[in-house]
Amino acid sequence: MASSFIHPFQVKCLTPFKQSLSRRRCRLTTRPVIASYTRGKATSSTRVFLSGPFHPGAEYTLPPEEAAHLRARRIRHGSQITLFDGTGAFATATLDSESSVTVLTTTSAEARSKSICAIIALPKSPSRADGIVEKLVELGVHRLVWARTERVIAAAPNQARLARWARLAVAASKQSMRTDVPIVQTTSNWGELLELASQSDLVLLLSAAGTPILGQRCTDAVRAARNIAVLVGPEGGFTDTEEEKLEAVGALKIGLGSNRLRVETAAFTAVAVLMQVALLESSERTASIARAKGGTNNSASIADASPE
Repeated sequence: MASSFIHPFQVKCLTPFKQSLSRRRCRLTTRPVIASYTRGKATSSTRVFLSGPFHPGAEYTLPPEEAAHLRARRIRHGSQITLFDGTGAFATATLDSESSVTVLTTTSAEARSKSICAIIALPKSPSRADGIVEKLVELGVHRLVWARTERVIAAAPNQARLARWARLAVAASKQSMRTDVPIVQTTSNWGELLELASQSDLVLLLSAAGTPILGQRCTDAVRAARNIAVLVGPEGGFTDTEEEKLEAVGALKIGLGSNRLRVETAAFTAVAVLMQVALLESSERTASIARAKGGTNNSASIADASPE
């Protein structure tokens, strides 16, 4: 049988070879990767949040965080960017220096046909709450209200947390190309929550016993309303007493199925569906107006072409 014994001399000879092989492998795996990218060109997607109002020809100083954002994107001096003030007004401007811009033109966004206020039970995890703010802003809510219900165990948010949510709302508005920035606030008691909900034309309450969200009753109500409040409870849902109080102010129970959903899952789904119903209604209205105008133009053409 062949011996498996290795003489110390052999080990001594093999060691330099192993070290050389290790160095070669290191060079192969740590070679610099040459990245190819286009230096920052300002396009309509280069958006900066700045307090208005905006006036053509006026110069404005950018907040430090916005100037840092442009530097990170390598936006060069002389490039055009879009300013928005969070209220629906926006402007095209030229970047004069790292922290100053000159407004070229100003525009006001069209008013929304519907606005959605999302009243959400505050989740225990701060990261989950952050995700809800980000995604609901992207989906299009105009206001987000954190509610403290009987089954909520999260501590009341402090000013630092509210300030963080405000920053997240601005960032999400930039990313989603919105011209407005939703309000993020919190309620401290049920009286305040009920008063806020009652200000809407339609109050929708997510409940396991609710009518399907895409059912005729719900979609007809959404189409007819302009200001909509949708309430999402914690994982355990609202208590019977809480639901009774909400129904007393006219809340309509709607459901997303029999599965128990996390707060964020229910909120994202409900708001996305409501936004699509509103979008479909708006598209149908626009198409109806276009058909009416087309019919009027055709009638006028026929009248002009007819002999006297």
